[in-house]
Amino acid sequence: MKVKKLFLYMIIVFFGVSSAWAKSASLNDIKAAHIYNFSRFTQWPETKNKNEVFNICVHKKSELKENIKKLAAVKLNGLPIKVNEVKDANEISQCHLLVLTDLKKDDLDTYVLASVEENILTVSATPGHASFGVMFNLYVYGKKVKFEANVEMINKTDLKVSSNVLRLANIIKSTGE
Repeated sequence: MKVKKLFLYMIIVFFGVSSAWAKSASLNDIKAAHIYNFSRFTQWPETKNKNEVFNICVHKKSELKENIKKLAAVKLNGLPIKVNEVKDANEISQCHLLVLTDLKKDDLDTYVLASVEENILTVSATPGHASFGVMFNLYVYGKKVKFEANVEMINKTDLKVSSNVLRLANIIKSTGE
């Protein structure tokens, strides 16, 4: 039953339906569905695709940790999803996607720099994180979950994010402050 609900949330998010339509979905479930869809519409370089699984890493402090773990029940582009909890930037080299909510800027910087070097898509749901270098940042506007994209950071990697996704985003530049 949880898997069916998760797919429903993914469809709702993909087609931009208001979160009011998804009354049974928690806000964090909707954010997890967004994260899944960012993965669906991103291509990783061949060197990153040697794995037989798609690795989503979640920082141990993330408020989305339990919601992201539900994604392990589905596949992404034919690959099983493995959700890993990380507590240090040295643990992220196998990640395809890294969820970094609830971190202070100083802690965030270390992960952002390592993610760029390793071609890891970074996502957060914390105000200001896109301007600090996270590639996608989720936020609530009215009754909808929307997102910011830091295209400057995406372009520093070999990741290819669909232009259709970027058209839906509020584009943010890094401030470094």
